[in-house]
Amino acid sequence: MEAPPKPGEAKPILPLTEYLAEEDWRRVWEVVRAIRREHAALFARFPEVTLAGLVVDELAGADEATTLDRLAARLRELADSEGPWLVSTPLAQITLPEPAIKLADDAVLWRAELGTEWMEERFAGSEDNSEFDLHRMLGDRISRPTRWVKFSDDSRVDTRRGATLLTVEEGVIGLALPRARARAQYAVAVWSALSPPEERQLLPELGIWVPQPHLQWRQRYKLREHDAWIARERTRGGGIYHWGDYPAPESDLLRIPFEAMAALDHHCAQALLSASLALLQSSRASRSPLSEQLRNLHAAIEALCEPAPGAPGAHRRWRRLADRLGVWGELAKRGYGEADVDAFQQRLNVARNVATHGSDAALLDLGYPADAERALPGGRQASGEDLAFSAVNADLAPVRFAVRFAIRELLHRARRSGWDDAEFEREFA
Repeated sequence: MEAPPKPGEAKPILPLTEYLAEEDWRRVWEVVRAIRREHAALFARFPEVTLAGLVVDELAGADEATTLDRLAARLRELADSEGPWLVSTPLAQITLPEPAIKLADDAVLWRAELGTEWMEERFAGSEDNSEFDLHRMLGDRISRPTRWVKFSDDSRVDTRRGATLLTVEEGVIGLALPRARARAQYAVAVWSALSPPEERQLLPELGIWVPQPHLQWRQRYKLREHDAWIARERTRGGGIYHWGDYPAPESDLLRIPFEAMAALDHHCAQALLSASLALLQSSRASRSPLSEQLRNLHAAIEALCEPAPGAPGAHRRWRRLADRLGVWGELAKRGYGEADVDAFQQRLNVARNVATHGSDAALLDLGYPADAERALPGGRQASGEDLAFSAVNADLAPVRFAVRFAIRELLHRARRSGWDDAEFEREFA
């Protein structure tokens, strides 16, 4: 790497790792594996690929051969020296009620600038001076995201970014960045439970890949014709629908997920955050097949109702919680009776087990034969009619409603109690 270029030739500047051969990398990974075995706490402080690169750098800079323990000590010093970081995680498809909202001592939600001279002229007076507010809230500042971006060829792109979540993160940057993204994803999940979007409104997304989709172009279809070059049947579908941004709720609700994250030593905060994210993932019908929605919905129930990490009994506790909160009462408006509630929960539990453990999980998405009989543990049978797409999808809707109702109610109650685990446990009595 350090050799000078040959006379008359240019030499690109490349990192040392680019010069390693396959055998060199094998030896590097042997060191990484040894660190994982003998210094597990240190290994956990770095992404694996980052650790491999640091091993190369440290050995290259050493004056003499070293030991694994000395190398680990040096890597520990490097880990201790990194951070804290101010990380900006952009959010697309969100509209804020005010320019900058303090969510916690280490988190601020900041409105994006409109961007580009053309947009600034068109919307004169839309900018603000919230950089000063941001600096007052966090004691630091960082460049502000723009919604519109202008490129060198004068083309402009609407990135859909409406805000950014600024958070202070500890540790090495390779772990600080994914943690900041995770905080944003958990925040969106809790907001969606507390204040769901209205019709034709999108939930926020991480604005790291842009532009974010917001135009729904529906599938086209027609009655099939045989040997007809000139179609007689009309084509249907294909409509284009513009979906609006998510109007962020009032700042008091926006702070709830960050209060829960500040109380992560409490079981109730862990359960509610975990359940909120699983519920959000179960609700993305346009992106996730039915089997995946099933798995995520039951993961939300299990996360919410697990007595303690690894302890059984989540589904018994779910039945008690649902009865206590009266979550099924609203379903009477859709014609569900008490017997219907028991029936669709039993059917959905069977479908979930198929989706999670069955080799026939694909049939839930692609069409379960109506005349099939699916073997279950204990010699029982499930009918293909109960595992058909329409049947499972219909059973999914009321359970998803009930889980969202329970999470929303428990979030408010846990917050009022100061995230008290004893109060949370009484909800399942």
